Amino acid sequence: SQNDAVRKAFAAWQDAASNCSDLTFVETASTDSRRVEKDGEIEVIFRKVLCEDVVRGDDPCWIDGSCGNKHDCWSHPATEAAILTSVYSRPSGELLDVDIELNAASFLFTTVDAPPCPADGLAATCVAYDLQSVVTHALGHLLGLDNNDLPGSTMAEALTVGDASKRGIDPGSQ
Repeated sequence: SQNDAVRKAFAAWQDAASNCSDLTFVETASTDSRRVEKDGEIEVIFRKVLCEDVVRGDDPCWIDGSCGNKHDCWSHPATEAAILTSVYSRPSGELLDVDIELNAASFLFTTVDAPPCPADGLAATCVAYDLQSVVTHALGHLLGLDNNDLPGSTMAEALTVGDASKRGIDPGSQ
C-alpha cells in the first residue's frame, strides 16, 4: 500500500541514522490535510491534477503561489515527481514542518516489487515510478543531501520507469 511504502522510506533513513545521530521520525495519526502549511506535521500529499488544467490563468493564486493548496493541484513543473517543503528555525536549527507533495498527475506511483513496467505500458501491477524510492529520495533532501549523478544512488536525480533500487540508502548517500 502507499502508506506502507511511505513508512518504509522513513524507516530506511531511521535505520541509516541510528548509529550516528539522534534523529527520530515519529509517526502520528493520519490527517485529511491537503495543504502545504506550517502545522508541525510531516505530510505526504498526492496531487492528482495539474493546476494548469484546473486553474484559470487570471486566478491570483498564480501570483501568491497558493494554487496547490487552494485547488488541491500540482502547481510545480509537470516534469518534477516530488517537491519537499521544509520550515526550520534559523537560530536553533530546529525543523518545524515538512510536507512532501507528489505529482500523481504526471507520474504513476506504484508499490509493487516487480516486474518493471515497459516504458509504454505503465500499470499499477508493475513497477512504474516506485513510490518508496521517490519518498526515500525526497527525505534525503530533508536531511541535507543534494542530487547526484551516481547510477543506483538513493540521491541520483534521474527517475526511471521500473527502478525500485533506490528504496534503501546506498553508502554514498549516508
